[in-house]
Amino acid sequence: DYVGLIKNKKFLNFLIATSLLNFGVNIAGPFFSLYIVEKLGSSLDVALLAGVATISNILFFNAWGKLVDYLGRKVVMVSCLIPISFLPFVYSISNHIFWIYLYSFFNSLSWAGFNVASFVYLSEVLPKQRKPIFISLYYLLSSTSLIAPLIGGRIIDYFGFKAAFLTSFSLRILSIIFFERVEEKTGMRIKNLLPSSIDPLGISYRLETFFSTYSLVFQEARKESMKLFNISRISRKLKYAFEKS
Repeated sequence: DYVGLIKNKKFLNFLIATSLLNFGVNIAGPFFSLYIVEKLGSSLDVALLAGVATISNILFFNAWGKLVDYLGRKVVMVSCLIPISFLPFVYSISNHIFWIYLYSFFNSLSWAGFNVASFVYLSEVLPKQRKPIFISLYYLLSSTSLIAPLIGGRIIDYFGFKAAFLTSFSLRILSIIFFERVEEKTGMRIKNLLPSSIDPLGISYRLETFFSTYSLVFQEARKESMKLFNISRISRKLKYAFEKS
């Protein structure tokens, strides 16, 4: 069973892409908090940034769930990886904690979308039989949590924080190429405004897909917020009616 799973082309391509992304993330990820405390802010900022990430996830999680079905898993994953990839670059050039706060909200909502799309995709490519075991195997094979921070720590020791952040940025960008090779039945295809002869590398199409994806998720999140607001208003009216009766 395990050998057959590794020979599954969809699973293998996804495993390679995820492993590379995890490696790039974990090279710098454990050191962001240390960098903030030493260079930009304090431990309070670390706690507040965690709160920003939680709020961002709550606001956009449902919206991403709807877009994953509408646009497709691959489109959402690749679109979300663009801001995710630039996080260490933002750390490397920021001279004030304000920029980290600003970008962290955008980065966190992107992780929410990527996590939803990647989990759904993984669930679809794995065999239905013994799926929990195969999911455990996937996380084991794609894990780089031990090796990557050690390498990142050595890079910081010899070359400094910014070198580790730029290495992480490069590997995250590279992982996008591998995620674009992931096979999937496409959802709604966003039309390229430029013909392929003018845009041979597809840069225009990728930008259009990115902006369209985020425009849709913000619209959907706004609708979700309006529903929440309406529910709150109805609750207040009901509470007021009971108090008057």
